[in-house]
Amino acid sequence: MLDAMNRRDFMGVAASAAMLGAASQGVRIGCQTRSYFAPVKDRSRLLRALDDIAAAGFAGFETNQLCLADAFANPGPMKEEMARRKLELFGLHLGGRLHETAGAAKAREDTLRVAKGIRALGGGALVFSPAAVNGLTGAELQAAFHRKADELTALGRICNGEGVRLCVHNHNEETLRGWAEFRVTGDKTRPREVWFLVDLGPSALTGQDPVSFLTDYHSRIAGLHVRDYQGEKQVRLGAGSVNLKGAAEALNRLRWSGWVLVEQEAGTIPGLTTEQASRQALKYIREEMKFG
Repeated sequence: MLDAMNRRDFMGVAASAAMLGAASQGVRIGCQTRSYFAPVKDRSRLLRALDDIAAAGFAGFETNQLCLADAFANPGPMKEEMARRKLELFGLHLGGRLHETAGAAKAREDTLRVAKGIRALGGGALVFSPAAVNGLTGAELQAAFHRKADELTALGRICNGEGVRLCVHNHNEETLRGWAEFRVTGDKTRPREVWFLVDLGPSALTGQDPVSFLTDYHSRIAGLHVRDYQGEKQVRLGAGSVNLKGAAEALNRLRWSGWVLVEQEAGTIPGLTTEQASRQALKYIREEMKFG
């Protein structure tokens, strides 16, 4: 089964190579603006965060679509701000309730709007977080996973039509039972239509090590979110229980290329300011995880 999946993955990656432009770039390190603030429609606050992200030495950034939605119709000024800071827009984050009929319809509308905005701003990815399925077990839970995968295929096709990658993002629920939900998503969708943006942080909260999933699906992973936890509290990278080095070793061994994005909750790292936490994370990614 794995061999068949890998053959399908290879074909999908080859078909998408021109759009992705990732294979020749190696690993690039960026920062999610949640490391500085929760999503807000405050352009001055976003630009201050981008000033620090650029000064720290990151190559690019990701942010919530709410932070840039008012730039979709007139992207020029924001593109100038990014160019001035020499920062690339990795992508914008969007959420939706794919396992519900009304939620799925709204997600398709939102995805088209945001994908167009990402393309206008020169970004490459739409990071989609499907809402968790709660209160179901057994066959009903599996059916809900399959419904979400079908909807992700539809969203992926919308994004492809705009020249943007759809990258499905996990929270705690997707990691449970050996990353079961993400594995259903991978098996039911095509590489050229649905990619993964894997958040390593929840693995510490659920006890589900990410290395096996990363290894099995490495050719479909567009990027990583990195953070660390000790218990339920975020700590500086390397001070918690997330298997950051193991994940990096597996992907480096496979010669993976993509984005590694720092995503820490602003102001939550003991002993460090927000700006210091971002710099510590970048240093750890380079020196200890051997990325970039």
